[in-house]
Amino acid sequence: DGTVNFLYGVPIFAVSIAAALDGEIVAGAVVDGLRNETYSSFLGGGSRCNGVELNGSSCSELSAALVATGFSYTPRLRASQARIVADLLPVARDIRCFGSAALHLCWAASGRIDAYFERDTKIWDWAAGTLIAREAGLSVDFPCPENDSLVLAAPLPLLSELRALTYVGRSDTGSGR
Repeated sequence: DGTVNFLYGVPIFAVSIAAALDGEIVAGAVVDGLRNETYSSFLGGGSRCNGVELNGSSCSELSAALVATGFSYTPRLRASQARIVADLLPVARDIRCFGSAALHLCWAASGRIDAYFERDTKIWDWAAGTLIAREAGLSVDFPCPENDSLVLAAPLPLLSELRALTYVGRSDTGSGR
């Protein structure tokens, strides 16, 4: 994940691998080779980075939260995402965009960032990272038609507010409520 970063020489990319059984993600690993960090998890087994247990952020106020996101390559969706960021920026501590969904999810799991959301990602971008984030104690939304394909990982106190602020249907390019 982070192929465009890799192609441009931006040092934020990772290898992400997940295993599923009967449609449920049961194991995952994300390797950030440049930082020598290996994030791993299995269903019910917690999450780790280089063997150290992860607990995720305990941030409970959006005004104190460092939130990461990413952007679609589809121009219409990018425009909608820009409006969402414009609405979120004044109410969050700050926003970051590093270009790797897998690493964003792992960084949320490790508390390096407080929350992450993105739309228009592929399963190979988020499968391992969502399990790692969930097993680290974060609440996770998986992409589906009902949430406009949103991937979201955050501490439970931030979840409702982030869902509301990141809902594409509230803009003219979304699907509507």
